[in-house]
Amino acid sequence: MSPRDWVTVDPGGPYFVADGERWFPSGWCCARPEVLTSSDLERMAAAGCNTVRLWPDHNETGVLPDSLPEVVRQAGALGIRTSVTMLNLGELSDLFIDQPNLKRLPNAYREICETPQELLTSEAARDLSRRRIDGYLDLLGDSPDVWSWVVCSQLDGVYQAPTKVLDDFTADLASHVAAEEDRRFGAQRRRTVTSFDPLPVWDSVYSSPELDLVGLHCYSPSVYSPVDGLQAAWEIALTTAAACRRRPAGRPVLCMEYGSILHLFLPDHPMLPADLLRRWRRNTCVAHLCAGGAGGPLLVPPAVSDAPDATGLEVTGLADQVRPTPRVVPHQLEHEERAFRRLLQDPLLQTIKGDPLPIGAPDGTLAVACGSDDDGSLLLWIAADTRIAERHNLVWRALEGDPGVSPLLGYDAGSALVEACGAALWNPGSRQAIGKLMAKDLHDVATERIDAGLDKIRWLLESLELPARPSDLGGVAVKLPGPHGRRRFRCYDPSSGEVVASGTTSGELVLPELAAAMVAVDPAATR
Repeated sequence: MSPRDWVTVDPGGPYFVADGERWFPSGWCCARPEVLTSSDLERMAAAGCNTVRLWPDHNETGVLPDSLPEVVRQAGALGIRTSVTMLNLGELSDLFIDQPNLKRLPNAYREICETPQELLTSEAARDLSRRRIDGYLDLLGDSPDVWSWVVCSQLDGVYQAPTKVLDDFTADLASHVAAEEDRRFGAQRRRTVTSFDPLPVWDSVYSSPELDLVGLHCYSPSVYSPVDGLQAAWEIALTTAAACRRRPAGRPVLCMEYGSILHLFLPDHPMLPADLLRRWRRNTCVAHLCAGGAGGPLLVPPAVSDAPDATGLEVTGLADQVRPTPRVVPHQLEHEERAFRRLLQDPLLQTIKGDPLPIGAPDGTLAVACGSDDDGSLLLWIAADTRIAERHNLVWRALEGDPGVSPLLGYDAGSALVEACGAALWNPGSRQAIGKLMAKDLHDVATERIDAGLDKIRWLLESLELPARPSDLGGVAVKLPGPHGRRRFRCYDPSSGEVVASGTTSGELVLPELAAAMVAVDPAATR
């Protein structure tokens, strides 16, 4: 195999191409490739994952693990391509901590940079970054199993740097990767930089001519720490569609990292139960795809609160991690990976243009669509808006002592619930105080505050009239955009990846009894 086998971009649409057809990456993220085992990779391949994103040097030591080429090779032999993070300079800032990791942790830059901004502006630091990039190319060569480079992850995590510096750094380092690959191999792999913001505010992450992929990190609050299976999907849908509108024509947009991971770093954020995580993963994957995403969002695996055991949990060496994390997608979520892979087999995905389309969501639903105004083809994600009901369910499960739903999760779900009903009757400092108590190991007092807050939510709910909304889509009619005549459609259940209804439509679809659906509508010219 040679660079001729590298992943490319379809000139007819914003999607990737591999092995002669469109290729839709979906899978997971792992900060330490050396912890991945052969059985881990085999299990992920069997679950339908075809991509892993690696951070071989996430703490910026300047040293790459010797095992990296073999991990990449083993993954590739199983049909899993690798996206490699070259630089992770945002990790050395102090965006999420009190003191910059630049001086707090051993790293390759601490002797040449005094401030985080110098990571991007100092010529000595730039030279070091170029040498580190060259080290990846030395070690991995022209391997077709590497499909993309994240030239720098969460670049604007160095928040002290103005936009002009971010743009200049992006152009400089991404062009260095491209020039080195051209010189060595006569071809280039896909390149991106990413932001810590789910919808970046600096232009070059979308439009730099040195990049050919818009990589997103979809970390909104409902992604970080969800209390239902829909809010995160809706926010990822909005983020993806907005990024698609800002990209140059034909450039793919892909969520390169996201996860319900606050419980890994903050002791006052609880692990989540498997049923919530399944709904969350399923809906975020389909919403991202139907908003114009070029595959499935790459998951930082969460720990599961009601897992039968802790097999596969391992501290990944990330700074300030307080809980272990799975090396791969937990067993409890494998079914969602397989179901999403089935959805990606729909033939429309090989031809659809994939631009965001306006869609009028019927009352009581959330919906997003992409496709083409020219021929009427589209992909639609639509879900019954069960956010209130899901939060309510978590509150009562916590009150009833469900071992998978901690009192703190019930507290957070209840807070989101009553706030959505216009009854946020507390000071924001109340929740902050719980976090401070737990950080100071005052767990008895923290537990007392959580239980009291949960009881407060209970009696508030007794006096509130919650909005009544349907629990499924049965009988909901969706008007499709465009006067495009009769079109064939297939309606999928995202929980299984199977077609549950099909036929033709002249512009309106009546949906079956599903909590959520993905609908593929063929071009009007197809008979």
